[in-house]
Amino acid sequence: MNGNDIMKAMGEIDEEYLKTSKMASIHGRKPAKKVFKVAIAAIAAAVLAIPLGVHAYNALIHRGSVEMYLENADKVEASGNVENQIMENEHIRITLDTVLSDGYTALAIVTLDALDDYGKNFVINHPFIMLRRLDTGEAVLPIGSGGMDDWTEQIKNDSIKYYHEIILSKIDTVCDYEMIFYSDGIFKDEEYQGRSSALDENYIPVDNPLGYDFIAKVNLKKNVDTVTLTGENGKKLILSQFEIISNDESLDMIDVEHESFKLIKNDGTFEVRRDFSGYGIDAETNHGEAVSVMSFKKFIDLDEYTGVVIDGVKYFK
Repeated sequence: MNGNDIMKAMGEIDEEYLKTSKMASIHGRKPAKKVFKVAIAAIAAAVLAIPLGVHAYNALIHRGSVEMYLENADKVEASGNVENQIMENEHIRITLDTVLSDGYTALAIVTLDALDDYGKNFVINHPFIMLRRLDTGEAVLPIGSGGMDDWTEQIKNDSIKYYHEIILSKIDTVCDYEMIFYSDGIFKDEEYQGRSSALDENYIPVDNPLGYDFIAKVNLKKNVDTVTLTGENGKKLILSQFEIISNDESLDMIDVEHESFKLIKNDGTFEVRRDFSGYGIDAETNHGEAVSVMSFKKFIDLDEYTGVVIDGVKYFK
């Protein structure tokens, strides 16, 4: 049983105990002391069995993974957007730490740990992802990018922290998905010859070394706040808690120089962000709408900011 299983078990115990307590209140009776003691003992046993690193139920296990890309994991945790979905076999452990969605982009942050020499190959070639709808079983190969910081240093520790940006323009965010991790990168060229990239009857990539053990259930619906900003030039931007979105082809986030972007705090001071990254979606692949996005690598409370400055132009709520 891993930390994820135990936390789920704790949730079931807690829910059952609350149900017992509620029924007792309805009927004007106290729950039996024996039942109460059994519930407490079960919870205590579960708590003692939680591995080090799992600080509390629904708390981030890998805070460092989130902070590598979003700087302040505490605010992500306070928002409730914690996954902690742990998938492992004897070779490798994958933890889906968080999935943030502002309706335009889903940012999935992942921790990958090698458990033996075979698993170390995955550290060098981190897994790809695909999605499968739970309602129809349809496979979806998401458009997006991903990467990791301090790649060389991370490999030395047999553990990497990386992210996937999933563009949501062609994804139905109403339904639930299975996020399937797969990799063909561990094969040598001669071993990979003749292998197929096709999907099997369950929409799992054929010859996927990770097999069926690495599937997380996710929902990509919007779970972070957004606000519309209007510029002094009349153009509009959308500010989310971790990125800026432009629907104006003349305002391409990819062309923004690092020194020319600042967040404007409520007190009028500026916060320079020099470590952001951006990408674009052209109109042809996005239902006729061109979109460019810039992630500023921080998870913010929108109430603490009044706008942004881009290339000298101020945009306010």
